[in-house]
Amino acid sequence: MKLAEMNTEQMAKALCEMAPAVGRIMDDEDVKTALDDGKKENAALSQLIGKIIPALLDRHFDDVLTVLSALTGKSKAVIRKQKGGDTIKDVMDCLDTDVIDFFMPSAGGDGKASAQ
Repeated sequence: MKLAEMNTEQMAKALCEMAPAVGRIMDDEDVKTALDDGKKENAALSQLIGKIIPALLDRHFDDVLTVLSALTGKSKAVIRKQKGGDTIKDVMDCLDTDVIDFFMPSAGGDGKASAQ
């Protein structure tokens, strides 16, 4: 479920469940580098993917499951065992700019959120 579709209580619970996992992902040096590189005008998508995918699906697999679990309401065990196509559908159904906008101020840079 997208954050915007949740009621306030559901959203607060999901964000609290996701925050530590997202923090660990955003502290990963390869993720930081990829995000910083992605801001550059001539950034190659293949290079970004080459850094982010291994970080997400190898080193931070459990963190990714935590985030997806918080957004779908499915347990991490269920997500682990379901077909990959179902997991991709879950990601596509849940990923929205609200999630990205909420966590992105802490991504890359000096780790300080910018005032908006």
